Amino acid sequence: MSTPTTARAQIRDATLAHGRDFMTSSLAADYLGIAAGTLRKWRMRHYGPRFQKVGGEVRYYLADLDSWLEDQFIDVDGGDR
Repeated sequence: MSTPTTARAQIRDATLAHGRDFMTSSLAADYLGIAAGTLRKWRMRHYGPRFQKVGGEVRYYLADLDSWLEDQFIDVDGGDR
């Protein structure tokens, strides 16, 4: 069983190995460790990481996913990072 960090690293490596810095919605959901339907709902609710539509295809850039994940941290003292 792989940890989320390991799975995330594998997805990152595979994406970059194909010469891309972006991924599909379903792969981005795997990267975040959530269901593809959850990510779709987030888009409809204007929540979640930035995305781009190109020719009807949704794309998530690695930098945007990582930035959004970093912003989700909450300090244990109750303050935001």
